[in-house]
Amino acid sequence: MKCLWILAQRWFIRSRTGVVFLLGLTGLALYLCYLLVAPFLKPILFAFILAIVFYPVQAKIRHWVRNRNAGAALSTTAVILVVGALSFLIGTAVVSGLHDIYDSLSDSGEGRERLTVFIIQLFDRAIRFCIPMISAVFEFIRAST
Repeated sequence: MKCLWILAQRWFIRSRTGVVFLLGLTGLALYLCYLLVAPFLKPILFAFILAIVFYPVQAKIRHWVRNRNAGAALSTTAVILVVGALSFLIGTAVVSGLHDIYDSLSDSGEGRERLTVFIIQLFDRAIRFCIPMISAVFEFIRAST
């Protein structure tokens, strides 16, 4: 019985269908692992960027403060304060912009015309920003064919 099991295992490993089956299972397992990790990719990337940006600050703090725990606490506090301040400033700017847009819409027809001109200029800037990138992509595709 044991000999039959060993022969079956050898056949399964050596045959093409067995290899294809195992590759399919491996691909399915990798896809399921990706689905499991996918919600955490953006926060991991954000943490990675923060770690790179704030490493020089942490190195200076660690040089000034000899205690590793106190240095880590100061570094964490500095990161929290900077990220919090930037979030507050961006939030204030967004709220101010939305307030201006609301005022433009609630005014007479003149405000709507200004809003229309603003939106057209915004789209024009976006198009002018994207055109060089799109043309570079097309040039790359032409060069590669």
